[in-house]
Amino acid sequence: MNKPLPRRECDVLILGGGMTGATLALALAETDLTVALVDRADPLHDARQGAEHRVSAVVAGSVRVLQTIGAWEGLERRGVNPIEAIQVLDDDSPATIRFEASDADLPHLGVLAHNQAIVDALHEALLGASRVRVYRNAAPRDLVDEGARAAVTIDDNGATVRLVAKVAIAADGRDSGIREQLGIATLGHDYHQSGVVATIKPEYPHRNMAWQRFLPTGPLAFLPLTENRCSIVWTLPTEQAREVCALDDEAFRATLGRAFGPDLGRIVEAGPRFAFPFKLAHAHRYGRGRIWLAGDAAHAVHPLAGLGYNLAVRDVAWLAQVLVEASYARQDIGGARALKRYESGRMPDSVLTSAYVDSFNFLFSTEDPVRQTLRRSAIAAVNMVGPLRRLMMREGMGMGVFGLAGPRLLRGEGLR
Repeated sequence: MNKPLPRRECDVLILGGGMTGATLALALAETDLTVALVDRADPLHDARQGAEHRVSAVVAGSVRVLQTIGAWEGLERRGVNPIEAIQVLDDDSPATIRFEASDADLPHLGVLAHNQAIVDALHEALLGASRVRVYRNAAPRDLVDEGARAAVTIDDNGATVRLVAKVAIAADGRDSGIREQLGIATLGHDYHQSGVVATIKPEYPHRNMAWQRFLPTGPLAFLPLTENRCSIVWTLPTEQAREVCALDDEAFRATLGRAFGPDLGRIVEAGPRFAFPFKLAHAHRYGRGRIWLAGDAAHAVHPLAGLGYNLAVRDVAWLAQVLVEASYARQDIGGARALKRYESGRMPDSVLTSAYVDSFNFLFSTEDPVRQTLRRSAIAAVNMVGPLRRLMMREGMGMGVFGLAGPRLLRGEGLR
């Protein structure tokens, strides 16, 4: 007869210790809920190829959340660069859109940070969180909804244990195995595009401006880093992306310079290049029973607007508030009512954001003359119609299509 595995109880089980999972764990750290954060690897040492070169634009709304939950100081210490303006350019057309922090009376629209720096800052802040237990290299398996609880088996320093929680949150990324296990379908498509990621240095100062140039092959983003470096995300058809990655340094710098244009002068330095495939995938629902989805597991969007992590932060803000309010009201934090509140709070914003980003990519990544005319008209409309411009500013700052009427964390308020 097999001996039952030791069981450890907690309120919230988070599966995935990367940016989304660690942000949620830290958001809950000062509440009365007990949390287990589980990752199959060690988030502090991401071994995936090119991981150290990936960055995120952490917009103003997300900065506010990181400040509130106690991760901002650690992230600042690791190095961030402000984004004071965003310039959108349409290939060879003179049509442009420009957003400036001063338009919103802010010091910056957000900051640029390396993904690993965000993870490190979050996990550093978790070291002092007595109600959060972190399991690294824990290989979670056999996740089940037992009805009254969700449970998963992990390896903890050589011992096999069963973690049991009132609710489990899957933060295991865009190719979420947990979402697939739950049988939750997604709406979306393969862009047949990949993003070439690299760190480069232009000839002229970037002036803390983020550039987005829309080319027929897809958008090319220059994102400002410290020491006048830029992180680029160059969207290309997948085969062309492979070819660009294979170029030697001199050929790559010349090719990139021709694509971007003269605004920042020559590309004088270029680091290693890596390509990542792009897909749109939005889950039809954000959970089933006691197992819910967050971050890219719920909605993976094209990175042209830099919204990936910021959408996840909005998920965290809603999730944390739903769980805490249900707990304070002595309701089931993993029950159907709580899941419905989470879905109704997040789905409208994330669906509209996904559609907005997808439409933007469709409209701008083409040489079709009809769509060229439409996008130039759209740029003119944004420049002339104040409310539309402000709506795009709010979205770009991570405040969401529906503003800040909901979660307290997005307003810079604590959960207690």
